[in-house]
Amino acid sequence: MEIILHYGFGAAIQTKSDRILQDIDLLDEINRSAKCVVGIANGPVGLVCLYEREVWDRCIENGLTSEAKIKKSAGRFKLVSIPLMIIVVLLSVSPSHHL
Repeated sequence: MEIILHYGFGAAIQTKSDRILQDIDLLDEINRSAKCVVGIANGPVGLVCLYEREVWDRCIENGLTSEAKIKKSAGRFKLVSIPLMIIVVLLSVSPSHHL
């Protein structure tokens, strides 16, 4: 993350561990110079919105989550991920300066 900060890049991090918070000061600095988004899932169930419908159904049947929570999580994921991915793609296809 120090390299990301050094070169002025932004970051989008999705993790299941709250250990990322150990670097909260560094993440804050990245966010000030570019943008930094961190998503901490509540265990693997928090990311179930990324899986097929059959996985959703199994998690609901086992009482791990509800369909409403999955849809809410999917909405948040799309709200954050899609704009960031568009930015990354636009930056990667933009003309680069020749040395």
